Amino acid sequence: MPGFPVTMDEIHTQILVADVFNNRKKHLIVADRSGNVVAYNHEGTEVWETQVMGYIPEAMALGDLDADGVLEVVVGTSEGLLYIINAQTGQFKSGYPVRLTEEAIRAPPTLVSLDTKTKELTIVVPSTDGLVHFIHPGDCIDKIDIGSRVFSRVMADNVSNRGKMDLVLATADGEVICLSTEAPYHPLKAS
Repeated sequence: MPGFPVTMDEIHTQILVADVFNNRKKHLIVADRSGNVVAYNHEGTEVWETQVMGYIPEAMALGDLDADGVLEVVVGTSEGLLYIINAQTGQFKSGYPVRLTEEAIRAPPTLVSLDTKTKELTIVVPSTDGLVHFIHPGDCIDKIDIGSRVFSRVMADNVSNRGKMDLVLATADGEVICLSTEAPYHPLKAS
């Protein structure tokens, strides 16, 4: 394809592909080992580039966190920082990055609808210090100490068959933990 390949530093994470401008044209959002996060259009032309501290060891997440019609990119880094980046402009959301841990964030963020009053998404991201963080953009950060390192994505589903969203995670100690919520389950609310 014209414009490809594009060249960056080593890429260790999945590439996001989405229609970020709602114009039926796909964009690629790519992160490299040097902390560069770059958006390319469908022709391989750079749309924006931004730099984060550290590298991005795991997959990024993409969603409309605040239900304003604009997608955001959620990135956890090797420096323990969580970034929220406007997918159209590459600008950081006000108040971000935030430090979640002194260690690396080694698991991809999960975006899930846990707030029954709004359409806003909660970011759920475990860290290697045994904490699972619940970030409500623009509001607060909650955390639960599960006492074990987590390297995998938190999965959201109706595991308990009660019609509520459950969060399932696996630990480095070989445990599978299921956290129940009171948020109603719907397959489109889990990503």
